[in-house]
Amino acid sequence: MVSFATHSETPSLTSLDHGLRRAALWLGIGAMALLSACGGGSGGSGADAPLPELPTLTITSDAGEVASEPFKLRFTFSAPVVFSGGAFAFCVRTNNTDYCKVQTQTPTAVEGLANTYTIDVAPYAQREGLAPIRVPAGAFKDATGRVTNPIAYEFPQFINTIGPRGTFTPNSAGGLIFGPATITLAFDAILDTALTQDKLLVSDGTISAFQKTSAAGVNDVYQFVFTPPTGIGGSVTIILPAGSVSAGGIKNGDLRQWGPYTPVVKP
Repeated sequence: MVSFATHSETPSLTSLDHGLRRAALWLGIGAMALLSACGGGSGGSGADAPLPELPTLTITSDAGEVASEPFKLRFTFSAPVVFSGGAFAFCVRTNNTDYCKVQTQTPTAVEGLANTYTIDVAPYAQREGLAPIRVPAGAFKDATGRVTNPIAYEFPQFINTIGPRGTFTPNSAGGLIFGPATITLAFDAILDTALTQDKLLVSDGTISAFQKTSAAGVNDVYQFVFTPPTGIGGSVTIILPAGSVSAGGIKNGDLRQWGPYTPVVKP
């Protein structure tokens, strides 16, 4: 409230003018505050309008707990977004090792699902460990383009492209073999399906008496007799190819080999 002079005389035009100016100033400040509280005089669409909320993000993987083959990450936003144009996601290098590679930098919209996108990720061969996949700060904005994600998001995906490992024994001293040999192939896991003889690739010679020698509930072990060819010259190998066995749904990621060894025919 603006108080005018309480002098008993009628205020002069000058003092009355000053008082009206002060009243007008206070009214102007009050009006500006009211407009500001209501979003401004332009309906809240100006530069000083309140910033919209950034949509929330949920990340899931179709690989489940362990990824052994290429998989998709799904990104579900709570509201429409626009992408900033840089790398949307990347695999974080951990323990000085690269575990996976993001195949598509531009997220692909999922048909029939609002605000939902995917990217393709490929694990590297011969990897076993945790691979964080990161959406960096600044990767997306709200639909108006005014608010950018200020922090990074990370999704932990365990990678295993090694699978069950098999070991042939014994090794041949000096790389020579003399006549038939009993070979053991032991795995470090319980296989999903028992190994069969036809899975082994033999360069020359024959396999016989192939059998599983491990008990139920323990890691798989197999034994067989290898008979080298009767001719002299060359070398022989036995190979368990990559992808020929699996444990827990994960295929062996590399081949295992016995040999090459040179057969020696006794005189």
